[in-house]
Amino acid sequence: MAPEGIFVVSSMCGEPKSEEAKASCDARSLCLLRGGYPYRTLKPLPELCRELTDAGFDVLDAKLAINPWWDHATIVCR
Repeated sequence: MAPEGIFVVSSMCGEPKSEEAKASCDARSLCLLRGGYPYRTLKPLPELCRELTDAGFDVLDAKLAINPWWDHATIVCR
């Protein structure tokens, strides 16, 4: 990645809201499982930002959209 490049994360996040998502959510990893394997994360926005910072990115902006089925994070990093 270019040192001055921008990286945008678009992710589901937060507590599962639908019964289907609740049934397939692993409480320890905060991931939805399919066939025993994680395929989507539902980690809270602060945890997603912390993981990006720990990986060496600077979080420039983070927004949370509340939805009836699951919440959605948009995070802009450099």
